[in-house]
Amino acid sequence: IKGWVMTTLTFLVLALLFVQQDNELPARYFFVLAGLSLILYPLYSRWRYKNHYRKHVRDTYKNSFDQDCSIIFGENTILTRDNGSETTTNIDQVEAISEIKDYFFIRIKSGMSFIIPKGKVDNIDEIKRHLEILVEKKGVKYHQELDWRWR
Repeated sequence: IKGWVMTTLTFLVLALLFVQQDNELPARYFFVLAGLSLILYPLYSRWRYKNHYRKHVRDTYKNSFDQDCSIIFGENTILTRDNGSETTTNIDQVEAISEIKDYFFIRIKSGMSFIIPKGKVDNIDEIKRHLEILVEKKGVKYHQELDWRWR
């Protein structure tokens, strides 16, 4: 927002300076740029952030895509296995669960998250049942936003 406001204000100030000097052509030019900035900057900013985060995820996790893994919910642990590694996470470390249309996110207190794509899971009902148990028995926060979209 700061960049948006500063860009628009800069164009407006320049336009007003040219208006004071009775120089119409540059004044009109900067008024048009201020209007375009006011309207188009949010669209540009959204596009830029999306691309930035897509690139970051692609570069950071390039070796993790399209890898099969398994997640096993135990009485007090969550066990994950992938590519020869195995991780056990204590249930007490689960901070929150978020659900959107295509994914579950299980956030851990360390800041990491398990991302479970609904479309690639064979037994989605069983996972939902385990997550409901976490919410009911352990008091884990649950946030559901099935109509969520990147803005």
